Amino acid sequence: MNFLRNMFKTKSASADFHAETWQMGERAGDGTALGDAISQGLYLPEAGCEAIGHYDPEIAPFRVLPDGRAALLYDPEWDVAIEKIQAQQAKIRAEGGILYDQPIEENMLGRCAALAIAIQLGLPSMKEVLFSFQHLLENEPIATFLAGTTINHFLFKYTSGAIWFSEEVASEIMLNSLANLLLKDPQFAHVHSIAEFEVEATTMLENRKHEMKSPF
Repeated sequence: MNFLRNMFKTKSASADFHAETWQMGERAGDGTALGDAISQGLYLPEAGCEAIGHYDPEIAPFRVLPDGRAALLYDPEWDVAIEKIQAQQAKIRAEGGILYDQPIEENMLGRCAALAIAIQLGLPSMKEVLFSFQHLLENEPIATFLAGTTINHFLFKYTSGAIWFSEEVASEIMLNSLANLLLKDPQFAHVHSIAEFEVEATTMLENRKHEMKSPF
């Protein structure tokens, strides 16, 4: 487990922001680190296309490129939408009103995951969604929990031949696992800021240790 914890702390803080338009589906040759690894025969073709641990390909707005830079699948108009939504929320608060959660409909959540994250956490832009989630990977208890519940199982199931670890692939799986937890797991329904999300996610290592099972 130590090698996972050490490797997760290296590139996340310096990764660039990118707007990309990848489609869900087969990952081989899609220009990402995972797609390249599949094309090279290091991972099986199903990698990244099936739910495993806390990773769900239907809630997967993050991608990591072969050089370690992280990217986000989003519509450029969403930054404008976020600004309008937050302005409306501020007006309601100023008038003494009460805000009620209005989650994105289930059938649209996968396509609008990045927008849903920004709305739930009160983040002002897609860029902040990306940078905020990358910061979470530097939290050791969070990284350890996701390694034990998701990354180890991913490596064991999808490595073709000897177990092959890629920091870039692991980062993508972890980022998307965090997105899935935030948007789908009842434990996070009450979370409405990145600080609250980090606090709640940090407790998983202790409170949900029963999920930490060996894939072997």
